[in-house]
Amino acid sequence: MKRKEKKKAAMSDLRHNIILAPYTVYKIGGPARFFAEVRNEREMKEALDSAAKNHATVFILGAGSNILVSDKGMVRRLLLMPVL
Repeated sequence: MKRKEKKKAAMSDLRHNIILAPYTVYKIGGPARFFAEVRNEREMKEALDSAAKNHATVFILGAGSNILVSDKGMVRRLLLMPVL
């Protein structure tokens, strides 16, 4: 796969209106307007670069144990969840 094709494939992992409840310990929370699961440093960099290019606010969600998300969700935010 060529470099340009790899980048295109990684950015296609950006999903829209993902319910956050399954990603939090308390199993509550509405949708994230944009959501990307990253698996390594390269994917994290690509996602952050894309967010910066689009002037998106970024919130990095880890294990979801220290966060309460409103049922209204997180509007205009790109959420990145490092997968361990």
